[in-house]
Amino acid sequence: ENAVELLSARERRILLGNTAALLDAGVIPGGEFLGILAAFADDPEPRVISSLTDGLNKIKAALVPDDLREAFAFYVRQTLAPAAQRFGLAYREGEQQAVTMLRPSLLSWLGDMGQDLAVQAYADSVARRYMEDPASVDPAIVRTVVRLAALNGDRALHDAYREHYEATQVPAQRRIFLGSLGSFGDPAI
Repeated sequence: ENAVELLSARERRILLGNTAALLDAGVIPGGEFLGILAAFADDPEPRVISSLTDGLNKIKAALVPDDLREAFAFYVRQTLAPAAQRFGLAYREGEQQAVTMLRPSLLSWLGDMGQDLAVQAYADSVARRYMEDPASVDPAIVRTVVRLAALNGDRALHDAYREHYEATQVPAQRRIFLGSLGSFGDPAI
């Protein structure tokens, strides 16, 4: 409970790593692990939040069946929203590089598994801006926001992605659009 006051950022990251090892070894159950991760939601250090999202990756595939997806989405929002609010969804001049590196993960977790409507709307608006002016978007989040917009995107967005993929001569942009074409959630698309 007092980890920020008692432990250095490095020690807090090690604590989360060791807790993940206890989960892997079957020493602690998934629910207890999630409780420990949630206790670090307000940690001010972006590298600790990154370790927290690493822990969530362990849980996602193994312990979140379809019937618990809504409950897990609520948990993700409760756990990661404080960090998103603290660090922001958009790049801030002079921010720590660790924040810039963490942001795509926060956006991805909140927009996808967290089903956060505000993050999804933000991703959609930034993805559309990217199609109009690629230089206007923070390169660190481009791949993430384009993919997130696709998750709930319609046929028109799919067609726009395909057109951008076919028209651009920039290899990085081609990879972003091609990779996101497979992310549309509607099976009809």
